[in-house]
Amino acid sequence: MAFSKVKFRLCLLALTLFLACVSVGLGAEGESLGSGVGVDNGCVNGCQELKGKNLDEYAACEKRCGVNQEERREQERRRREQEQERRERERRGEREDEEENQRDPDRRREQERREQERRRREQEQREREWEREHGRGGSQERRRGGQEEEISRKEEWEREERRRERQHGGRSRANEVNSRWTEQEQSHNPYYFQERQFQSRFRSDQGQWRVLERFSERSELLRGLKNQRLAILEARPQTFIIPHHIDAESVLFVVKGRATITTIVQERKETRKESYNVERGDVVTIPAGTTVYLANQENEDLQIVKLIQPVNNPGEFKDYLSGGGEAQSYYSVFSNDVLEAALNIPRDRLERIFKQRGERRGKIIRASQEQLKALSQRATSVKKGGRGARSLIKLESQSPVYNNQYGQMYEACPDEFPQLRRTDVATSVLDIKQGGMMVPHFNSRATWVVFVSEGTGSFEMGCPHVQGSQWQRGRREEERQWRREEEKELSDERSGRIERIAGRLSQGGVLVIPAGHPIAIMASPNENLRLVGFGINAENNKRNFLAGRENIMNEVDREAKELTFNVEGKQAEETFKSQKESFFTEGPEGGRRRSTETERTPLFSILKLAGYF
Repeated sequence: MAFSKVKFRLCLLALTLFLACVSVGLGAEGESLGSGVGVDNGCVNGCQELKGKNLDEYAACEKRCGVNQEERREQERRRREQEQERRERERRGEREDEEENQRDPDRRREQERREQERRRREQEQREREWEREHGRGGSQERRRGGQEEEISRKEEWEREERRRERQHGGRSRANEVNSRWTEQEQSHNPYYFQERQFQSRFRSDQGQWRVLERFSERSELLRGLKNQRLAILEARPQTFIIPHHIDAESVLFVVKGRATITTIVQERKETRKESYNVERGDVVTIPAGTTVYLANQENEDLQIVKLIQPVNNPGEFKDYLSGGGEAQSYYSVFSNDVLEAALNIPRDRLERIFKQRGERRGKIIRASQEQLKALSQRATSVKKGGRGARSLIKLESQSPVYNNQYGQMYEACPDEFPQLRRTDVATSVLDIKQGGMMVPHFNSRATWVVFVSEGTGSFEMGCPHVQGSQWQRGRREEERQWRREEEKELSDERSGRIERIAGRLSQGGVLVIPAGHPIAIMASPNENLRLVGFGINAENNKRNFLAGRENIMNEVDREAKELTFNVEGKQAEETFKSQKESFFTEGPEGGRRRSTETERTPLFSILKLAGYF
């Protein structure tokens, strides 16, 4: 009996173990079926329920589930293949971008620049929001119109400057005409070129030949000067500049030093030669293709600034040297047979003169004192003023067109000097005493290219084009489009507005003054300022002064001034007749003592509206 009980329990235990194994097996099978993505677990579980009831239905169910499983596995396989192909394409694209960046560094730099520009705009936006929330003094102006989101950074800087001026009773020093915007954007000012923007075409121990970058490449605002170039020739003492010509019209101004300039030009069957001893302040006009050579026999450096108008390709000109070594001389391009026949000399002499193997002396070379002296003695004497000469103008031998204790200006115009009519260029030299100012004025049709030959100073100029311009060379279409959209939104508010451009003037720099743009030029308080200018489209140009005793507002009818400045006519009359000096006057440094008192009077609003302060 006991044995039967034990046997029964063992059988029961074996059955339990068997059922457990079957359960584990079914679970593993279900798990294996369920492990494939897309397997229908509901179908498998339904088949298990039919297993003990109807074997035929169970077999049919299993077959259907198997088909579903195969279809889903096939779909999953295709999906994985597509995903793998997509990832492979992305990897190939990344490799191509990386290879492209390696092949084209400019593309990589452009991507970096765009990212920096995006961050800069975000930073500007945060700064404007902060100023609206925390700004003082000028906050009412900043809230005006509810459009401060789009107002440019330059306007923000100017408003901050005006707020400081109100707090401190005027500008703290004369040089503050250069606002913080100007300090940061001096190198991007479209109208001012620094000395480092001259590019060297030739350099040696005896001198150098430098050319300013193209005006039209600097900014779209200067596209009217696309056929004008500015260059500087510098020669050491006791040097000779070999005969050469360029494919351009030239107007030369002697900035410093003395030299003998010889020009040779052939007119039909006649060859005309002119030789002049020139000095500081002299102007020489040289037609395109004229052969020129110079001798500097003095013991000081020679510096000449040139305005150049190419005749072949706009903005492009080349030097054609008669000598200087093989591959530099234009004679070297001809074969020996051609030169032999053309010059009627034997080949051995030809080799000695034109085929100087390995010798490359350049455009400016050393010369003996005897040779230089002989060249200078052949120069033609010129009467005072140079009106009788074909090419030379003794500019500073004339009477100044403007002159007083604060400055003076000499000018030669095409209307008076026939040698300037071919190029339609005027020349001038402007001397402003330290602390002095040439009062606000504008030119009717001439655009002036001004070279700073001595001293330092500053300028303020009004420009109606600057809001939508390309300030920095190299800005891409992305930024230009952004600015155009911004300007379009503010066009109604800013219609007819003249923007102030202020900047420093330093020796070797170049300032462009477009026609119609009002400008004031100031010398620094501790040194004189000397400017050399070339006026383009100068024939019939008129200079109109906006301040000083001779200003044009004195001729405007009283009623017209009342309507223009919204003050009584008497106040307007007194405002424009208060200055006793003409053309030149004491600059902002000298006038600072009066600025606080002036700002408290109604007259200050007139001057501010006129843009003089």
